[in-house]
Amino acid sequence: MSARLLSLLAAALASPALAADPPSYQDDILPVFRDHCNGCHNPDKLKADLDLTSYAATIKGGSSGPAIKPGSPDSSLLYRVSAHLEEPEMPPKKPKLPDTTLDLLKNWIASGAPESKGAPAAKPRDAALAMAAAPTLASPSGPPPLPESLQPPPDAAVLSAPAPVLALAASPRAPIVAVSAPSGIAIYNTSTLSLSGFLPFPERQPNVLRFSRDGSLLLAAGGRAAHSGHAVLFNIRNGSRVATIDSNSSDAILAADLSPDLSLIACGSSDKSVRIFSSANGQLRHTIRKHTDWVTAAAFSPDGSKLATGDRNGGLHLWDPLTGTILFTLAEHQARITSLSWRPDSLVLASASDDGKLILWDTSEGWAAKSFSPHEGTKESKGRKTFLLKSPGVLSVDFAPDGNLVTSGRDRSIRLFKAAAQPLATQKDLPSLPTAAVFLHDGKSILSSDFLGTLSIWSYDEKQRRFNPPVFLRSATKP
Repeated sequence: MSARLLSLLAAALASPALAADPPSYQDDILPVFRDHCNGCHNPDKLKADLDLTSYAATIKGGSSGPAIKPGSPDSSLLYRVSAHLEEPEMPPKKPKLPDTTLDLLKNWIASGAPESKGAPAAKPRDAALAMAAAPTLASPSGPPPLPESLQPPPDAAVLSAPAPVLALAASPRAPIVAVSAPSGIAIYNTSTLSLSGFLPFPERQPNVLRFSRDGSLLLAAGGRAAHSGHAVLFNIRNGSRVATIDSNSSDAILAADLSPDLSLIACGSSDKSVRIFSSANGQLRHTIRKHTDWVTAAAFSPDGSKLATGDRNGGLHLWDPLTGTILFTLAEHQARITSLSWRPDSLVLASASDDGKLILWDTSEGWAAKSFSPHEGTKESKGRKTFLLKSPGVLSVDFAPDGNLVTSGRDRSIRLFKAAAQPLATQKDLPSLPTAAVFLHDGKSILSSDFLGTLSIWSYDEKQRRFNPPVFLRSATKP
């Protein structure tokens, strides 16, 4: 054989076309899991909430987060515990896997963790959390809407008596916040720290408050428990009613939101249904009956393409609001969904729950990009051993325009995080249980409310990485 032929043969053998395919889940990794892992990590046993019997479940990960990070075996928990580089070492109480098996697992993850031969590399589960920059959105025309001729409350005592704040909303464009009160909504100016007016809500208790994306309208939804539910759109400048919706429910509305284009109002209540109405004429567009318990949270995505709804049993679904068809069922939570918030780019949904979890969902794939418990469990007291006391429940979550998010918790704290959920600051030992925390129009300051009716404004000290002492917009004893 000539030297030229030998060189051509060597080049051919080294070419990518003849190179061996990387390991795949179906052909190479699943047999390893069957031999060593699936006794504990299967749909029936589900140790650490990790199922390794299917590709989708393996990519999904478990209670500790993603089991693998495609392209990075050294950062993948599954490889590290299998190689005894991190505890708990796997398989438990058994020798480390053979080096050839570990090399196979490592090469599979390094090559992108493909499902089958020739399949593309898997998308990293937390890829959606990388928010390079805030999206560029068209700015509403004109000056920010401010109250001009709102009426004062009929009785000042209605705002001075200590009462839980059940609903809270901040204008996205102006220093204006809306706060629930018995039979009405108090409107405050956060710049002047003064009351701007009062919007009567004779329909009884407002359970939900939402500003429109341009800040000109305020949605108030609630009603009379075990009797009727109503939603009202107010003009924030003069307090006039732009639209009134009868929810056709025999109970108060517990969850509601206004679509970004102002055309739709979604309402949920204790009858387990979600109803979508036209804001122009109050006509019922869709009735969604998928939830198995009270609907407790609802939120349109900023681009209007999706509607997220959550219930008291932990059920969470994504819908097409125009057709009422389901897009994804997001099955992770084990208790009441307390709050939903969309990141401004509409790619990530944050869900908070009484089970103590805050989950950031990749809504293009329908999976949990990150799941963690931001708050601490409260200590049990004698005679009060309940789930809610033991659980580090998350009571609210809100995204800022830059992707940062703030939570309030049952451990009487508020916490600030970066877009990828890295902690920034924590304020513990609040005087009373916080009911909500939201970003103000500047995207930096935070307004929190509590069970006594106190409203506190917090600013974040970047150098000290902590919250500055609060400025009180309203105390529990003063209007």
